[in-house]
Amino acid sequence: MRKIYQSAPDVPQALSNKAIEMIQRHFAACGVRRAEELPEESKIRLFRELQKFFQSELPVSGKDAPGPAWDSERREGLISYLVNLVERTFGLRSRQ
Repeated sequence: MRKIYQSAPDVPQALSNKAIEMIQRHFAACGVRRAEELPEESKIRLFRELQKFFQSELPVSGKDAPGPAWDSERREGLISYLVNLVERTFGLRSRQ
């Protein structure tokens, strides 16, 4: 996997593999091959599962944190980057 932003901290390969397995399970359950083919309910379910997974597995503050702490208002840090990426991928971001 290649990073888009070199300043973003690395995500351990084991975590990436678990996230990919989650996505593959959702795709298989819905019988699709692409995220855009998922029904809206499945997109939301997958988004929430990935969000919970990364929030529980990645440190968000303290000396072990890989980057800036999660700030829900400013949406900064690694978790925010991942949440934003999932929102853009699945089209969950509100269109203003």
